[in-house]
Amino acid sequence: MIKSNRQIKSKPREEYRKELDLKGVEIKGVDRFEVDHVAYLNGKGFPKSFALRFSYPANSPNYLETYELREFFDTYRTVMDSPTQLVKKIKASIEEAIGCKATVELVEHNCDYDILKSLPLDANHLTDKKIVHIGVPEKQLYKMNGNKMFIHFANFSHFVDENPVYAQIEVDLVSKIIPARDAILRYFIAHYSYKSCREKTIEKMYRDLFRFCNPQDLILEAFYAKELGISKSIARITKKSQRRHRRLYFQ
Repeated sequence: MIKSNRQIKSKPREEYRKELDLKGVEIKGVDRFEVDHVAYLNGKGFPKSFALRFSYPANSPNYLETYELREFFDTYRTVMDSPTQLVKKIKASIEEAIGCKATVELVEHNCDYDILKSLPLDANHLTDKKIVHIGVPEKQLYKMNGNKMFIHFANFSHFVDENPVYAQIEVDLVSKIIPARDAILRYFIAHYSYKSCREKTIEKMYRDLFRFCNPQDLILEAFYAKELGISKSIARITKKSQRRHRRLYFQ
């Protein structure tokens, strides 16, 4: 492994998981990050930049916070190196911080027209006509069919270190026990004053749904709003869901 003299500050998962008491809760998943801008100097000393994606599993010993990552990536502004070598060093630092393997991908900044042609005209996968818009709060999507439920909650928020953070929540559930639409919305809204890190908040909600519904299949995803040029998403799922969930990649 390539060693880096730059370190990322991480936090142990064990601290918040002890408080959550996840005994008997089947939990897998992944934490994903997208970094818009990593600045560096090329071989001639000119400033350049690239974008970066990385992810690590939900069973990693430690997890990373957005503000710590921004501070870490800013230390590369005066480094003269190639993007490929920088990514290897960044990967080594991430893996050292989280205590396990991570997937790290370099994304070159590209303005080519071909990128537009490669995307579907309608990239929104929530186009099922059976979805009902329910309007309080705005832009909620909900559908239910027998023992299956899908809900998209657009205006979720809670507090991290006294600061509000915002996310969109998606729940895909297969269970004999399906929460009523109004009940699950009230449950989401009740977290508006909840104070904790993102990982603990999402795993608390996952735990509550798992214990209440005793699901055959459960996917809970949170897509957090971008901060300091870094976006973070958290997915927690049952083992069965891992085989069918198109957005998750596991180590």
